[in-house]
Amino acid sequence: MAFWSRRPKHTPEPPASRPQPSVPVPVSPFDGADPSPTTSDPELFPTPMTSERIAQILRADGAHFGVDDDGDCIGFWQLRMFLFVLYGETPTFLQIRGTWSREASIERLDEILDFINDWNTERIWPKAYARVRDDGAVSVSAEVAVDLEKGGNDAQIRQVIRCGLASGTSFFDALDERYPDPVAQSPAL
Repeated sequence: MAFWSRRPKHTPEPPASRPQPSVPVPVSPFDGADPSPTTSDPELFPTPMTSERIAQILRADGAHFGVDDDGDCIGFWQLRMFLFVLYGETPTFLQIRGTWSREASIERLDEILDFINDWNTERIWPKAYARVRDDGAVSVSAEVAVDLEKGGNDAQIRQVIRCGLASGTSFFDALDERYPDPVAQSPAL
């Protein structure tokens, strides 16, 4: 007997006792949608990135945020500041950058860098890094950056935003667990 056959499989008729659905069950996001959508509909089709679109998506998700002088959205999630920045001549890169709500002393820099290197080695997101400020305090940031040269639909942008916030928060939670207060003080000798 052959593994396959050219004859179509017989599909039995459904029993008459079961009611048949009057409306076909949607199998794709386009089923039941506007039969003639325009390509400028950001719900369905990729459209160019703007700070206004980011703000609309954040508002739709119930986020509380502000807009800085450059037009970038900025807000606090679990006491951590997150900034949503578009880069490029025509905005093509969306970066969601979070900042740890605490600072560390310069004496802890090596161990914090070890923690960050381990994180970056084991995970894709977020990219984490530390900076030493002029006053010697160590500031830690996490970011997710995505190239959206061709734009994105609202669901795609929402997914990037949620990924940036969730992965950044996860990183900062791990950092808080590793360095409970008072991390700003030098370690005891």
